Amino acid sequence: VYKRQVSTQSTGNKKMAANIVLAPHLLLTYDYVSNILELRDAHRPGHLSLAKEYLDKGSLLMAGAFNPPTGALFIFVGNDKQLVEEFVKKDPYYLNHLVSAYHIKDWNVVKPA
Repeated sequence: VYKRQVSTQSTGNKKMAANIVLAPHLLLTYDYVSNILELRDAHRPGHLSLAKEYLDKGSLLMAGAFNPPTGALFIFVGNDKQLVEEFVKKDPYYLNHLVSAYHIKDWNVVKPA
């Protein structure tokens, strides 16, 4: 987490500045196979247990499947891509080919200081 002063608004000749906090996060998206609903039941307890493990240690902020379930989104705190790769490689959905592709993207959350 780092702070920066930025110009947020111009009013006439005056610029108003605000302190903001840029908090780095990582977004992990999964693309699911088309028959995910038929395949996931056997692997879902392990998948949810893994997510809970990362939630409990504070690495994972939140996660959930899209509706309809074409994929999922996971929001990780910080910018440790190796940690996110580790999550994917342990996930029963990935290990059992329920995930056809995954993507990791940097995301800077901007909020007032």
